[in-house]
Amino acid sequence: MPAYARPPLLKQRPASAETTLSTEALVSMCTFRETTPARRSRLNRLRSALRARLSETRGEDGFLLVEVMVSAMLVAMIVVATFNGLDVATRLSTDQRRHDQAAILAAQSQEQLRSEPASALNALVGSPHSYTREVGKTKYTVTQEAKNIGSGGKTTGCSISEKSANTGTNFQITSKVSWAQQVKAKRPEVKETGVVTPPTGSAIEVDVSNGRNEGVPNVTAKATFIPVESGSYNTVEGTTGSAGCVVLTGIQATKATVEIVEKTGYVTPSGALKVPNKELSIAPNITTHYPVQYAQAGRIEARFTYKEETTWEGKEVVGDTFIAAQNGGLGVKPEYEPGATFFKYAATGEENYLPYAAKALESATPSQTPYLYKPKASTAASSKYPLGDLFPFKNAWEVYAGDCAANNIGLEAQAKPGPVVKEGEASTVNVPLSYTQLSIWTGTGPKNREEPTSKRYGPVKITNTECKTALTPPNATGTVYVHEQKETLPAGRLEEPFQPFGKNFELCVVNSELKQTYSVPFSNTTTAGSTPSIYLKARPTATVKSELAAQEAIVKAKEPYKEKSGYVNKKEEAKTEKAKYETEKTNYETAKAKYTTAFNNYTTAKNNYTTAKKEYEKWKKEYEKSKFEGGKKESQKTEYEKYETLYKKYETEYKGYETEYKAYETEYKSYETKYKAYETAYKTDETQATEYQYYLEYTAALTARETLKTEQTEATESGVTTEAGEKC
Repeated sequence: MPAYARPPLLKQRPASAETTLSTEALVSMCTFRETTPARRSRLNRLRSALRARLSETRGEDGFLLVEVMVSAMLVAMIVVATFNGLDVATRLSTDQRRHDQAAILAAQSQEQLRSEPASALNALVGSPHSYTREVGKTKYTVTQEAKNIGSGGKTTGCSISEKSANTGTNFQITSKVSWAQQVKAKRPEVKETGVVTPPTGSAIEVDVSNGRNEGVPNVTAKATFIPVESGSYNTVEGTTGSAGCVVLTGIQATKATVEIVEKTGYVTPSGALKVPNKELSIAPNITTHYPVQYAQAGRIEARFTYKEETTWEGKEVVGDTFIAAQNGGLGVKPEYEPGATFFKYAATGEENYLPYAAKALESATPSQTPYLYKPKASTAASSKYPLGDLFPFKNAWEVYAGDCAANNIGLEAQAKPGPVVKEGEASTVNVPLSYTQLSIWTGTGPKNREEPTSKRYGPVKITNTECKTALTPPNATGTVYVHEQKETLPAGRLEEPFQPFGKNFELCVVNSELKQTYSVPFSNTTTAGSTPSIYLKARPTATVKSELAAQEAIVKAKEPYKEKSGYVNKKEEAKTEKAKYETEKTNYETAKAKYTTAFNNYTTAKNNYTTAKKEYEKWKKEYEKSKFEGGKKESQKTEYEKYETLYKKYETEYKGYETEYKAYETEYKSYETKYKAYETAYKTDETQATEYQYYLEYTAALTARETLKTEQTEATESGVTTEAGEKC
């Protein structure tokens, strides 16, 4: 092979526009972005050397192509390295710009916070605020926080354990700025912190705690006041943090009213949903502490038991009401709340409740049917306090069956152990009951009780007597002390014999057959309970009492006749004599009536006579007088003659009536004498007959009185009060 022969694969081709690279083309292949002057100088020298080399070796096209490609590769490597260096520098520069921008935003946030009112800073305590800003296509997140610091510089904020007033509180403000690249790289966010002194004014630290002296977070407090030299109200508010307190600052007044905003499910120790507003006297630059007990409520669920069992002799133990007491804790009287199987709630306000006791008969209204004895009961829970309204005290509650404190007769009546109510929870507890074994007999009383009844009677009403005058519990709209059952079982047993402990109860049963009711007192001071009895043939107590009083009155009234047993009963003779008396009296009254008529006619006629005679005398006098005054007047003569005739007529008339009435007067006086004689006779006989009858009534009343006294004594000994009617 010749010395300058080319390898077989590199066959020489004719130079053409398609196959031969020009010098300028090769040079342009080596052109890249110019940067610094030194780099540009090196590139220019490279271009010149390349052009010279290409000019010298134009004839050696194949070999030149290899050289060019190698050179291009070297140049490309240099360019890549150069670009990598430039990119690192660019990234470092961009990150620095973002960090600087974040510092600017943090500083702006700090300036903003320094100009905010104290109420806005209060809102940041325990509740940071975040917002975003976009600068140069980078989105930054700014988070603002605040803490209360005391005069000593402590940043623990407030404390519910501190009760005394102290010097004013400052704020430590913090601004944090983050962005996506910083978060991804897990580098620290930009943060700036400062201290802000609130405007001159007072501060109120509201300390909210539960029954265990623990802080309650997320409770909002508002302070309303009239700033000095201002006529309008201003308000600052804040929400308690994890420590259970919040400081309301910048109050430029000497008085402020603090309101705790109502929170669903939270209650005061008394179970109220709203903490009463409190007016506080405050001093400039002093923090006044206002302690409040307000926490999420709970409730108690009771399971009724007898001798620590939920069933007894095959029967489930059921009840209807119980009491949960927290002596010395609620702060209002009475210091207990009732539990029941059913409540009725008010639709507005605090949604106060009315506990319902068991009813004898189910109502047709579905909402009223649950008033029955049930195995379980609970304290109240409504829409505003869905988990209950019992405050979560540290101490356990005393729980016992019944309607008021009178049912708490001692440890035997109490649930053991007493439940501790926790926030938002239902505490379960077994509540003991006593036993009431009623018996109904067919007799009249203890000495004559006969046989146990085989019939059912009802309804049955049990009255918790000592709870009649009990105070209405806190948050309730009324009290409960009457419990009903539908009817008794055969042998007179109660359908629901498990009853609360207590010293004074009254049990009433209706007997519809006799239309009577029977009431008997009883007490359950032990678990074994009591055994009251009722006697169906006992008559109404009021009836016996009334009849006894009536017989006592008869005995007392007729006692003067107790020696009249020797009288003869002249009742029939008295009747005959009385009949004659009445006949003669009728004759007397008839004659007297005639006499009266005649006498009236006589009186009328005599009056007419007297009047006419006066007229006659008047006209006659006028006529006589006219004879001396110029002659007689015939008209006057005519008048007096007319009256003369008239009075003479009446004179005759009345004299006739006078004779008539005097005759009748004689007649009726005769009859009067007769009837009075008969009157004396029959009254004498009648008096003797009456006195004898009184003697008989006296002896009968004595016998009836003794019988009624025995009946009354038996009712007293039985303790049962029987009444007429079908309603207890």
